[in-house]
Amino acid sequence: MDKIKKILKIIATLLAILLVTYLVSAVMSLAVIDPDNPNAGLYILLITQLLIAISTYIIIKIKKKQYGASYIRNKGFLSDSWKMIIIGFGAAGFGNIIIGLLMSLLEDNILVNHSIDIVNAAFDANDILSTIIQTILVVIIAPITEEVLFRGFVFNETNKIFSLKQAIIINGVLFGLYHMNLLQGINTFFLAMVLSIVYYYRRNIYDCIIVHASNNLIAISSVIIPQYLNVIGVILIVSFFIGAYFIYRLVTNNKDNESLY
Repeated sequence: MDKIKKILKIIATLLAILLVTYLVSAVMSLAVIDPDNPNAGLYILLITQLLIAISTYIIIKIKKKQYGASYIRNKGFLSDSWKMIIIGFGAAGFGNIIIGLLMSLLEDNILVNHSIDIVNAAFDANDILSTIIQTILVVIIAPITEEVLFRGFVFNETNKIFSLKQAIIINGVLFGLYHMNLLQGINTFFLAMVLSIVYYYRRNIYDCIIVHASNNLIAISSVIIPQYLNVIGVILIVSFFIGAYFIYRLVTNNKDNESLY
């Protein structure tokens, strides 16, 4: 019962952040953004992400007062942090395989088609400025904010309550639900588990941000430079196998130290 109360508290915190953020974002959008602007949706998304970043900053500030400056594990950029780029590309490759299978198996499903429409709308840039804003949002702002919130806060808290495997799965479920999109939710479920493993064993939020940013870079590159899809596909396939090996080595090399963290 105590575990249930604690996990519900974490979920309630996430819901509160999202509710307040979307309400404030909606009010600001109505007051500032012209609804006829073709980039209105992108600007609203940017405002929303910035508000989530502010909310996350406040939560982490409170947690650091409770647990000290080391609440979020952070070592900065390490000499082997480049491996995180390959892991991120590999995770994107795995996600593309999962989404491809679902799209082929559930071709006429309303939820799947709706999910595709939402993703297409999210990556629909009308000009150079919107493309730049979209890239900054997807590759920089979102990875930093979401990693601090979901690995720095959510995973830290769930790992205090549950076993490592349970905490990783819970993190995946919550991160998937957070995206409120069937296809993206399934993709981010697996991505979150990879990110949780990286955070736990590397003990470095920077590495998680690199993985996440690399994953998102592939997603937006597929839209911005579709003429290079074949090249991107080869990179993803190679990265999947190398990234899987890096994850395997990361876990096996640190298996004896699990009880310390």
